[in-house]
Amino acid sequence: MARRTGGRRTGRGLAVEALEGRQLLAAPVIEPIPAVSVPGGKTLFVPLRGSDADGDPITYAVASDSSGVRAEVRAGGTFLRLSVEGFGDLEFQLFGDLAPETVRQITDLVDDGFYDGLTFHRVIPGFVLQGGDPEGDGSGGPGFRFDDEFAPSAIFSGSGQLAMANSGKDTNGSQLFVTLGPQRSLDFNHTILGQLVRGQDVAEAIADVPTGSNDRPTTPVVISDARIVSNVTDSVLLIRADEGADAAVVTVTARDGTGETDSEAIAVDVVADATDDPPILGPVADQQAVSGVPLGFDLSSTDLEGDPVEYQATLVTNADRASVAVSGNRVTVTPQAGFTGDLTLRVGVRQQGATGRGSTPNPYDSQEITVSVAPSSLPIEGVPVSGTEGVALRDVPVARIPATAGGVASDYSATIDWGDGTTTGGTVVGREGGGFEVRGTHTYGSDGNFPMVISVTGPDDATTSTLTTVTVVGAQSSPLLVSVVGTPGAVALGRDVAYSVVIRNSGTTPLQGVTLLQTLPAGSTFVSSTIAPTAQAAGQVTIPVGTIAAGESRTVTVVARPTAAGTYSTLARVSAQGIAAVSASDTTTVTEAPAPTTPPGSSTWNGSASGPTRPGSY
Repeated sequence: MARRTGGRRTGRGLAVEALEGRQLLAAPVIEPIPAVSVPGGKTLFVPLRGSDADGDPITYAVASDSSGVRAEVRAGGTFLRLSVEGFGDLEFQLFGDLAPETVRQITDLVDDGFYDGLTFHRVIPGFVLQGGDPEGDGSGGPGFRFDDEFAPSAIFSGSGQLAMANSGKDTNGSQLFVTLGPQRSLDFNHTILGQLVRGQDVAEAIADVPTGSNDRPTTPVVISDARIVSNVTDSVLLIRADEGADAAVVTVTARDGTGETDSEAIAVDVVADATDDPPILGPVADQQAVSGVPLGFDLSSTDLEGDPVEYQATLVTNADRASVAVSGNRVTVTPQAGFTGDLTLRVGVRQQGATGRGSTPNPYDSQEITVSVAPSSLPIEGVPVSGTEGVALRDVPVARIPATAGGVASDYSATIDWGDGTTTGGTVVGREGGGFEVRGTHTYGSDGNFPMVISVTGPDDATTSTLTTVTVVGAQSSPLLVSVVGTPGAVALGRDVAYSVVIRNSGTTPLQGVTLLQTLPAGSTFVSSTIAPTAQAAGQVTIPVGTIAAGESRTVTVVARPTAAGTYSTLARVSAQGIAAVSASDTTTVTEAPAPTTPPGSSTWNGSASGPTRPGSY
């Protein structure tokens, strides 16, 4: 007799094993996403809502059929749920990467139970739902304020965007609003911190409530509970469209942990953007300055349309203890000598010529920073420099350090910011008569006035910096060439300095109306010139040279008398009829002590000879 070993027999006597219980796996499901319109050159947030019958977490992937339309999934993040009495829940994904400080402040308030029992005190259909005020009328807050945070990708082009209400720049507190449709006038005036992913029907129902004065609901709309929640099925899609791009299809694919998938195609239309968004200021750090020493730093900004912008900087505190100048995006703060402490500086950017900024009349995106001013332990003075476009400034003095600073030249190091985007090392050498000077070499590629900052580190690692100006004239235009050479070596105070200006016509035709404008060294007086000047004013003499034949040169000697010791520059600027002016410069060192002389009729010889030594070089 056959023995049964388990299972069932079929009619043919074959055993069928009993199967273990198995669970039928369910695929994730993406809720339908309607067609969207994205402004050209801008962005749009689109909520992604998914579900999975197995309770599996969902991840999303996205692809576009057009290179002009790109999309990315904003995975993860924190989710905020606001439960509204009698209406339901509003659930948002928060943008901790785009507005990190804002999200931190709001989640802290949520965790403290701050919003529980507060209301939506302002309801305007087609505009916003606003709430989060403990006073219930728009006048209250948490007792502190924090700054705005703007990101170029976060604009009010969609609906259900969660943002901060404020009473002006950088006055965020606890009040929030939810948009009901695109609100482009709010771009970069209010911080966007999240996107509604669930509860659009709840928002629309709240928008329909009756309201009275100040758009306040006649029956309070109460937030019964606010909390941070886990959400493993939803996300937000960010779509970017190039200006002028064609319509596209973006395909979103949802995948659960078992590999099951679902896909949804989104029709994307790219529309011309009628909003010219204002610029946003880039990050600005607090600054460290030294008493009496100019501090320079650069501002940056983003303008989505690439419009020209203007920068501003004003002192909010201790305005009488420092000066501020703005040139392009460069801010220079000069604390008064002897002042130490903190300066509050407000910096900002606006679209060039703008008188407003969307929903606000203030055209600036601004930020307040602290400039901490420390006492100076290393005095330094900048030396004005002149040069010619395309002609190297070689080993020119740019700053002086007095002998009282102590040490030797090797104790010092220097860097030179030439003001045209180039920074080089400087050389520190001894000066005739004591002290040191910083020298540098550079070639400017264009003419203009450039703010040069010289930074020096000295004995005991003391640091300081100073500001001076480099005046660069246009490149010499053939056939007019000019050079200037002053009295060689150091000149004793009380002696005259002679400058030989050589003007050459390298062309094939005569140069007519040649005129020399000689700028004398600062503090010196004019003595004479080999051609009588026609005018003298403000340290300059105008000398008519006349006509110079082709291939010929003319030398003009100008004599000046310094009135104080120091290193001085002179500038010779020569023009001719129909020829652009060209310039050349030279420097002279004037010492306090009289220069040594050799008695008449005497001489010395030590068996060696050398050429002239540059003053201050050892």
